[in-house]
Amino acid sequence: MGPEPDSNIFLTILILLLFTFLNAFFVLCESSILNVNVHNMNKQAEEGNKRAKRILQLMNNPKTITTYQVLTTMFAFFACAFAYQKFAPSLIGWMETFMPIHHTVLSGFALVIIAFILLIFFLIFGVMIPRRIGIFRSDGVAMRICGIYNGVCILLFPITWILYTIVAQISRIFGVAPDAKRKGITEEGILTMVDKGEETGAILENEKELITKIFEFNDTTASDIATHRTDVVAVEDTATLSDIVQLSLKGGYSRVPVYHEDLDNIVGIVYVKDLLKYVGNHMNNAASVIDIMRKPYFVPETKLCSELFTELSERKIQIAVVIDEYGGTAGIVTMEDILESLVGNMEDEYDREDQEIVKIDETTYRMKGIASIDEVSDELDMELPQEEYDTIGGFVVELLGHLPREGEHPTITYKNVQFTVELMKDNRIATLLVELFPITDTEQTEAEESAEQQ
Repeated sequence: MGPEPDSNIFLTILILLLFTFLNAFFVLCESSILNVNVHNMNKQAEEGNKRAKRILQLMNNPKTITTYQVLTTMFAFFACAFAYQKFAPSLIGWMETFMPIHHTVLSGFALVIIAFILLIFFLIFGVMIPRRIGIFRSDGVAMRICGIYNGVCILLFPITWILYTIVAQISRIFGVAPDAKRKGITEEGILTMVDKGEETGAILENEKELITKIFEFNDTTASDIATHRTDVVAVEDTATLSDIVQLSLKGGYSRVPVYHEDLDNIVGIVYVKDLLKYVGNHMNNAASVIDIMRKPYFVPETKLCSELFTELSERKIQIAVVIDEYGGTAGIVTMEDILESLVGNMEDEYDREDQEIVKIDETTYRMKGIASIDEVSDELDMELPQEEYDTIGGFVVELLGHLPREGEHPTITYKNVQFTVELMKDNRIATLLVELFPITDTEQTEAEESAEQQ
């Protein structure tokens, strides 16, 4: 027979509960302090809140984590050792009645059983529950317990300093500097979190789109969003004010570029609102646009939109002329174009409904030749190659190998998509009819193999 059960079983359980409570308390301290709202804490600290200042100090002190690790490891070790000492004799005695195995082996079994039971209890009540509370009620909890935790950190400073120094020196062997800090969140990391947020419903699709566009905005250039020179509506410097009025009434334009001889020599911008001063007064319809045009602002096509936005805002102008590397006019860009690159199309009462991609049915689209490759790829849910062209019209011309003549309606197929030229205008593809066909099993296999190779 084994030894009699411990008569002080109640005291034993009470001591184990004490170890669990202490472990839970310091897990709560660590999780709440490291998960506080930093912006809120900084604000309160600036207002003179001493607890907020102390929390920020603890957050930025690597020894805070060391203190937590020392305490939780110590409590877990002491609890396991104490439980084994108190319960092992009785457990071993009970196992000896039906397991004729050496006492040392039974001691090992007893240690595993006691440690496993204690581990489950410790993880639930000493780690997981307090950590969850600390994360979701971080600010309030941190404010209440930061003083106690700070006192414990000071009390254990000699131990944590020794441990931290040893770890730092060993880390040097593996090429990690003692004061090395983990890299901050990257752009890719944020976008990954945004994707997961949309999947879980925490972020709406339009919110994800806006966040993504904000990151893309930093890499967007003036040429990416400018109205191409072939679509620019401009007047020659010999035009009259009457011509501008008629053009504005017909097209709804508020600003019109003025050129001398050809579009590569833009000499000014006419703001239609400058004509308002003639309302009610006599206006010389034969007067030249030169009399009211403003000086144009030129930017290179490589100018980043973020920089362009700042420049236009500071100069209080709404339109700029985009110049290519040879000094010719590549197009024009407006403040509205910049904002639309972030928030999408913004139509006013003068804008006409003029979509570049129109969905006719589930497998058929009508597209303008100037529709961007990116937008077409998104709409068709497929990856179209981007080489020497930015528009779907340029892509189709590349596939055809020649520029179609007016009245010609050639058809070309790329993968499971058929492109038919509907209209040619000014040596450009004006509109296309795009038809989707089901992907065969063979094509699907080839696509998957190609993706794996990439």
